[in-house]
Amino acid sequence: MKKSGAVNRVSYRDVKSKDESFSEVVKRIKKLRELNNESQEELAKAVNMTKYTIANIEQGKTNLSLETAMLIAGHYHVSVDYICGMGNDMTVANDVLDTLCRYVMISTRTMHMRQAHKVPFLSINKSLFDYLNVLDKAEQFKKDNVADELISAWLEKEKEKTLHLFQRESKDSFVEYALLSQRDIASDEVMELLENTYRDSSGDIKKSP
Repeated sequence: MKKSGAVNRVSYRDVKSKDESFSEVVKRIKKLRELNNESQEELAKAVNMTKYTIANIEQGKTNLSLETAMLIAGHYHVSVDYICGMGNDMTVANDVLDTLCRYVMISTRTMHMRQAHKVPFLSINKSLFDYLNVLDKAEQFKKDNVADELISAWLEKEKEKTLHLFQRESKDSFVEYALLSQRDIASDEVMELLENTYRDSSGDIKKSP
């Protein structure tokens, strides 16, 4: 037997104070959709809604329910907090390990010298590798007293570029690092073999510090 009466839905406007702007939420949804090269119709189909509803959400004409926020967050693999404008962290904590395994891997190879020698290799997605270098540069900029506003604006552009590249980049696009011990580095035989491998390979093999 169904209960009568309207269903009370919790909306973003209930979560945030009444006088707070809704613009950040709609901007983030539109931005995520565009970064993923999706039309309003495609997003609507993915979350089982109409194009009209998505258009109204992006224009701020329709309140965003928590149920809808969860559907959109799940579709784009970001946190609900990010969708709702609560901080800038897009990461879903439960998905961190899965995401890490998609973009970073370690494998061991046997390299044949006078004796078989196993060398571990770290493979990292090239776009992620480049973005980590961007973060390192940002830290250097801070030490050089570059204005925080300039650094933040630059990081935001680099983040957007990286997310866009993730959509287009081949899953096989990786940079490789040979994880060498101090003994390996001191071995002329190991280093000569790695240098020859580097010359013969289309990928990058680099020493870990």
